[in-house]
Amino acid sequence: WTLAGLLAGLVVGMFFHLPAVRFGVAIWAWLAVAAAVGGARLAASGPAARAVLGVALALLGIHHGTAALHQGGKRLGALRAPRVYEAAVFPDQHALRRMVSLAEPVVGIPMGATAWMPVPVYNLLWERNGELYFGRGMPEGLVRTPPDDALALLRARSVRSLVLDVEPPHPADGQVGHPAVDRWLRDGRARIDHSAESLPARGDRRWVLVRLVE
Repeated sequence: WTLAGLLAGLVVGMFFHLPAVRFGVAIWAWLAVAAAVGGARLAASGPAARAVLGVALALLGIHHGTAALHQGGKRLGALRAPRVYEAAVFPDQHALRRMVSLAEPVVGIPMGATAWMPVPVYNLLWERNGELYFGRGMPEGLVRTPPDDALALLRARSVRSLVLDVEPPHPADGQVGHPAVDRWLRDGRARIDHSAESLPARGDRRWVLVRLVE
């Protein structure tokens, strides 16, 4: 029953904190068996051991139950008002979704929850697309895709707009701080859409809309 309960908890946990559950899943079954066998042996050693075990399990149950209610309660509220939850918990992604809704698809985005987007998007993060070394923070040894090749690839994937998070002074100086995109802007192969008001991203960065020129 202990093992079954932990496996049920694993399934429930996947809906609330997937990364931790996913990366730790290989040892969960062994921990469950160890807990069940160790608990059974401890309980068989006498009434005092059973009392200590019962108190310990009760405290653990209260702790984890309270944490689950605290975290799960907020997420249950998202079922009733998902956009309100999105704006409160992930404001930068909420703003990204709003900006993407103004862009012409397919829209290239640097990183984000693609399933939230209102139109088809192409994730510019190299780990996600597997073919374009374009974004910031690439590991040492990876060479960024040349601007001409990157633009040709984006056009081949029907990408017609980009929503990028830009550092100050934002697009006021006519640049977005990305070598390839800045080159396209200088060559007239892209333009910043100033009619779309920039929206706040993380920190002092802002989302701006860049349209690729045919």
